[in-house]
Amino acid sequence: MLTKLPGSKWWIETDDSGEIVATYNKAQITADIKSIKETLGKGSVKEEEAKIIQLAKDNVGSRELLEKMTLAYQGSTEFMDRLKLEERLSSLVNLRERLV
Repeated sequence: MLTKLPGSKWWIETDDSGEIVATYNKAQITADIKSIKETLGKGSVKEEEAKIIQLAKDNVGSRELLEKMTLAYQGSTEFMDRLKLEERLSSLVNLRERLV
């Protein structure tokens, strides 16, 4: 259950027994969302991945090489970091929507 603390920007989340399981500051969540959006820029990882794969298909003759390139890209640190940021962004947006 989410409860807004009166007169503040803080929310608390409690479990069924009334124990506090998390605290949230809506202003900080909004700032985090903005920061992640700025870091990610335009376009999602999936959109970027589709463009790269299409570019490779258009310019690489070997299907085997194309598959290796795709796997290497999907396993790259940059790809994984961007994917984690997108997941975090989605989670924060969903949380902010709950804080009404």
